[in-house]
Amino acid sequence: MGGVINIITKQPNNQLRTFAEISIGNYGRQRYSVGFRAPLIPNKLFIGAAGLYDTRNGYYHNDFTNHSYEDQHSFTGNYYLRWLPATNWDVTLNFKHVDNRNNGPFPLVASDPFKDPFVLNQNATTKMIDNTLNSGLSVNYKGRGFIFTSQTAFQQNYRYYTQPIDGDFSPLDAITIINNYGGDYNKTKTWTQEFKFASPRAAIRPGAGPQAHTSSTTKLR
Repeated sequence: MGGVINIITKQPNNQLRTFAEISIGNYGRQRYSVGFRAPLIPNKLFIGAAGLYDTRNGYYHNDFTNHSYEDQHSFTGNYYLRWLPATNWDVTLNFKHVDNRNNGPFPLVASDPFKDPFVLNQNATTKMIDNTLNSGLSVNYKGRGFIFTSQTAFQQNYRYYTQPIDGDFSPLDAITIINNYGGDYNKTKTWTQEFKFASPRAAIRPGAGPQAHTSSTTKLR
């Protein structure tokens, strides 16, 4: 809330770059990721894409169904085009999506938290569908006299449960909660537009005192 994090991902260049990664863990955890960056027009137009599939069993065990509870799996995609139309200009179009499936909402367990902290007894289960889309257009100009940045972003989230939620969290069929009223209720959309003009970054001079300018950058793959 009180600061700014500047994350700069690795940018494509005139060489084809690829990566792949597989990881496994307990509770049936599996992660598979793959991606590439490549030039479409050398020094002008570049493309990149990455995908991640993540799945695991639930941390809880449901005695009623004799099955793990809150099993999850998701797929995340990230795709972008980068265009360098002229010197000092950089235009990037980006699209991301996260499709998450959760078999069972997070439980309110009534069992002994010390004896059986991850055991529940619930007659009804449901699946949460959670889809998020995010697209953005970034236009940057770095000149001698000023820096101009335009950031346009759109995000949409559609979250609902396929069946009513077991509101009493017990073997009884006493309370159910409906959480699927269609796109008008369960879908949220937002867009933002930001324009920024700034002076070029000042050089750090020894002994400049409190007026010295510093910055920190984190680079991710």
